[in-house]
Amino acid sequence: MGYTHYFELKTNGTVNLDNVQKAVQKVLDEDSNIIQREYDDKAKPVNEISDGNLLIKFNGIGNEGHETFYLDTKKVGFNFCKTARKPYDATVCKVLSILKYYFGSDIVITSDGFSRDLGDVMCIEGDGHSDGWDKASEYMRKNFNKIVAQ
Repeated sequence: MGYTHYFELKTNGTVNLDNVQKAVQKVLDEDSNIIQREYDDKAKPVNEISDGNLLIKFNGIGNEGHETFYLDTKKVGFNFCKTARKPYDATVCKVLSILKYYFGSDIVITSDGFSRDLGDVMCIEGDGHSDGWDKASEYMRKNFNKIVAQ
């Protein structure tokens, strides 16, 4: 076992993947000092659209990595990522929040870091298990403030 985030893409629907990819890339760029492709692969994280599908892949750096966050929108179904509360956990939480924002009810996200389904990504409150969700909530309010104002 371990500290884990769970996500199930029910359909890749009609989401504009260009918008998702751009939003995720902003996070990956901002957190480039704590993430790379794999814990032992210094290449840049993967965040690309190919053949109409979005592929996202990243991990923490070296010992600060744990399991790789991996999402391929052509593979609808259940996924998870154990972060062991390492620093890149905040990056995972931010990316999951962005995915929830764009995919809405087409993605279900749960986490050991909160006890309810991730419904309103603007109002996440941490429960003491990790500051990743607090950082993700702050990030979403700052960068998606048009939604908060509605």
